[in-house]
Amino acid sequence: MKICTRRVSVLGLLTLAGLTGLGGCQGQSGYTKEARTNAEDRLMQLKSGVEWQAAERQFLAGDLNKAQKTVERSIMINPRVAKSHVLRGRIMMEKALYEDARASLLTAEELAPGNVDAQYFLGIIAERTSQFAEAMERYSRCAKMDKNNAQYVIAAAEMMVQIGQVDAGEKLLADHMASFPTSAALRHTMGQIGLMRSRLDTAERYFTEARMLAPDDLVILEDLTRTQMSLRNFADAEMNLRVLLAAPANVERTDLQMLRVRSLAAMDRLGDARVLLSRVLDNPGTQNDVQAWVLMGNLAARLDDVPRLRQSVVRITSMAPDRPEGHALKAMLLRLLNRPQDAKSAIDTAIGLQPNDPEQWVLRGLILAEMGEFDDARRSLSNAARLDPKNHNAQVLLAAVNELTSGHPVQTAQVPGEQP
Repeated sequence: MKICTRRVSVLGLLTLAGLTGLGGCQGQSGYTKEARTNAEDRLMQLKSGVEWQAAERQFLAGDLNKAQKTVERSIMINPRVAKSHVLRGRIMMEKALYEDARASLLTAEELAPGNVDAQYFLGIIAERTSQFAEAMERYSRCAKMDKNNAQYVIAAAEMMVQIGQVDAGEKLLADHMASFPTSAALRHTMGQIGLMRSRLDTAERYFTEARMLAPDDLVILEDLTRTQMSLRNFADAEMNLRVLLAAPANVERTDLQMLRVRSLAAMDRLGDARVLLSRVLDNPGTQNDVQAWVLMGNLAARLDDVPRLRQSVVRITSMAPDRPEGHALKAMLLRLLNRPQDAKSAIDTAIGLQPNDPEQWVLRGLILAEMGEFDDARRSLSNAARLDPKNHNAQVLLAAVNELTSGHPVQTAQVPGEQP
């Protein structure tokens, strides 16, 4: 009996031990499975991240096809990562596949509603496809998500201007001026709005501030320079034009060279202007530029440079016979050659082509006055003054003609802004 009891006891212990062992084995197996799953997840995330980094490098290097394949592998490994969909969206944007890009970015927005990049690039797609109201909304969300980036405020303001909400755009920028005291781009945009509103002084002030904050930005400098030309601040404009033309990217820019010629001429540096313009016209690409020859003709007339004036007249009348400038310059040439009747005929042709140009009526009045035809000269000069009440030349010549015909000096009203 003892032996049986012991055997039963031993068997019971073995059975208990076996059951305990089985239970322990099952627990260890479940733990191992969970650990293995977690490890596999971490490995997949690592692989997805490596693929994303490779895709970003390829994208930045400009290899769009390879970048697309790589980022799509990253998405297949882990489709729940918003930045992967953002990157794919950017790649599709560069390929101009905007619908595909938008789909990727909307997926990113769904996965991470607070992802500012998804909002921003959705805004860019809307802007490029002329959906300006949506672009404004997207950029405005970006500005609220990231209050430290002036780029989003500027983008939203530009879209407001684009859809005609100029006041709202200007107010948005003004409200954020203090928040971004070192943002040249914000002040540059304010200057551009000033130009739109024809507030040249305001535009110049903002462009000057932007220039101080970004002294190497040639786009800002060019906007400042053109505004200074419009304001007749020729000395400042000419100084800035020298800086612009010294930049390698601008060395061959004819428009800036012509602008500098105009600034030099406005400061009565006629010889320097003629030398620079001669170099411009030596360029084969500008030899058929009618406007450049008109400018040369005017310089030559002011300098009594008959050979260059004659050359300008020939070039303009052969290239653009229906333009009034060539005939007006021909009148100047004939006047210098002491052929007043032919000069009168030439300026009459110019006026017939463009009857509302006050300067042509001034020239006609001058020619007629020199011919002694004072009544006709007075009518021409009065017409010039009617077309442009601030035309100083018309007023001075009209006063001179009146004095010659009446024997008494005639007082003319001072033009606002003119020196007495």
